[in-house]
Amino acid sequence: MSEGRVVLQTTALRKDFGGVRAVNDVDMTVRAGRITALIGPNGAGKTTLFNLMTGNYGATAGTVVFTDDDGASHSLVGRRPDRITRLGIARTFQNIRLFSDVATLDNVKLGMHPRTRAGVFSALLHLPARREERTVHEAAYQYLHFVGLAEKSHELARNLPYGEQRRLEIARALALDPSLLLLDEPAAGMNPQETEELMGLIRRIRDLGITVLLIEHDMRLVMGISDHVVVLDHGEVIARGKPEDVKNDPEVIKAYLGDEAA
Repeated sequence: MSEGRVVLQTTALRKDFGGVRAVNDVDMTVRAGRITALIGPNGAGKTTLFNLMTGNYGATAGTVVFTDDDGASHSLVGRRPDRITRLGIARTFQNIRLFSDVATLDNVKLGMHPRTRAGVFSALLHLPARREERTVHEAAYQYLHFVGLAEKSHELARNLPYGEQRRLEIARALALDPSLLLLDEPAAGMNPQETEELMGLIRRIRDLGITVLLIEHDMRLVMGISDHVVVLDHGEVIARGKPEDVKNDPEVIKAYLGDEAA
């Protein structure tokens, strides 16, 4: 994957909910090999923008174009979420969406389902041994190992501490083998030690060659790992650039950072 090529681009992207414009003519570029952070106050339209990129919402106007690892460009507007996933885009959510009564290993196997020919029930019920099932099992374990949960492969997801549930959700997203990973507030609810570990994990994901776009309110995390920052306020981009430049932008300080910029 060549460094710096455009992976995702939105042009004049807009989303209206009745009389409310949640996203207003957003132009945004995500480049390969970078960690890009999308920040802004609550209600700025950040998650709505993610939902437009992943097919969870339909756009009122504008374009979203994804370029895969082979250099082929795909319009995402009007595509179903599962079709977008198959192109190479995976995401996590603000509210953790795990199968709480299923073991961590099987949660990851379920994440791999779109990549396999075998049905989801084969993965869960361990139907007659197949080469593919062995491959899925081994791969799922490696994803758990990557996020630091290999020793808890048989734990039910609901029994994991909150920070580990967040990491499990990331492992399941990685199991989709994405070239672009969208993380929606991955540090939410984490203590400082968990956040520090998460920062290291996100860097390692980037080092695998996966482009990362994240929404986050923890400014220490944003400033510590981001290569590029985009600031959204009232559905509009008010600043973009390197973390330090954005942090010192007077308009950003007024709209969002306040004392955090000091």
